[in-house]
Amino acid sequence: MATSIRGRGGIGGSADSKVWGLLVFVVLLYHLYGIFIVFCILTYHFFFSRSEATRKEVLSSLAPPTLFAGLLALPLWLLYSLPSFGRHWTYDVFLFSGHTVKAMVGFLFGTMGDMTFHLLWVVPFLVVLFGLLIWDRFWMSRMAFLAILILFPVGFVFISDYRGHYWFLPRHFIWVMPLWGILTGKSFAAILARCRSSEPSAS
Repeated sequence: MATSIRGRGGIGGSADSKVWGLLVFVVLLYHLYGIFIVFCILTYHFFFSRSEATRKEVLSSLAPPTLFAGLLALPLWLLYSLPSFGRHWTYDVFLFSGHTVKAMVGFLFGTMGDMTFHLLWVVPFLVVLFGLLIWDRFWMSRMAFLAILILFPVGFVFISDYRGHYWFLPRHFIWVMPLWGILTGKSFAAILARCRSSEPSAS
């Protein structure tokens, strides 16, 4: 969408810019970590998915609708989020996630990729893992996607819950699920491309 905004002449009158602003507004109010969600997505786009656009073009395209939507959403976001800041609870952080590494891994990847079937989360996990082992021109993009949009957000949420002695719950990072799905698709495409390139050519 960001590339589309830039390609249609920036913000002035662009329908995509209005859709982007609305999306930012909804995301900011959708979740306590709304600002963090937008920050992670914009960071990844700014450095790794802007195609041929320059960083200056990305800023000029996205800054106005993002700031405008942020200013509109900020009062409502503060209304329901301020009571949670700085508050310390007395809950068992690992009550729902489990207290062992095995339980934590199943909890995290089960939440992101398998809400119904036992151990089905292993399939996308292995796809992403093998995708990261494939060295191609998109390898850095996939690695950055994993780091900026998956590991960093989940780690941030976990540390926040741990410091506040609050339950580490799926609803705190459930917004990572569609991003994990996108990364799985990127990785599967890389695997398919490598398999096809390894096929012997017909004589």
